[in-house]
Amino acid sequence: MSADSFELDAHAVRQLGPDDVSLIRQLFAECADFFELIHGDHAAEADQIFDDVPLGKRPDDKLVFGISIPELPGALVGLVELLRDFPTSGEWCLGLLLFTPRERGHGLGGQTADAVARFVERAGGKTLQLLVQEHNPGALRFWRRKGYVVKDRMPQQAAHGVNQVDRPCS
Repeated sequence: MSADSFELDAHAVRQLGPDDVSLIRQLFAECADFFELIHGDHAAEADQIFDDVPLGKRPDDKLVFGISIPELPGALVGLVELLRDFPTSGEWCLGLLLFTPRERGHGLGGQTADAVARFVERAGGKTLQLLVQEHNPGALRFWRRKGYVVKDRMPQQAAHGVNQVDRPCS
C-alpha cells in the first residue's frame, strides 16, 4: 500500500490532479442528485475542486482521490476530498465522500470511510472531521454508525441560501 493513498477491495484508488477535471465533471454529473440537494451547480464544483481551499490553506494541502472499478477503468465511481491540518494542525477535514448512485448502498461507503480514517492516522492526523448538511439526514446516520459524534452545528453558505450543517468528528 502506498503511503500517499489508501486501498479498497475490488476498487482502484488514485490521487487525482487538475488533468482529471473532465473525469470529475462526469462523476459529478452522475451525482447531480447530491449537488441539487446541497450546492446547486455540480459543474462549477468540479472545476474548482483543486483550488477551493479555506483561507490560510494552500491547494497542495488538499488531497483528492478517485475511485474506479476494473469494469470501467476510465471512469470514476467515487471521490474522496481531504484537507490536511484544518482547521488546526493534526486535524483533517473530509470535504467530500461521493459515489455514483449505482455504487451506493453496497458497503463501499463504509469501506472507504474506514480506509480514509486509517490513511489519515498513518499520515499523522489526530482527528478527522466533516460537515453534514441538514438536507442529508442519511449521511448523518451513516457517520454516526461509523462512530463519529456531532461536535457542533453551524451555518454554511450554499448556492440556494444557507444550510445548517452538523460537524461530526472522530
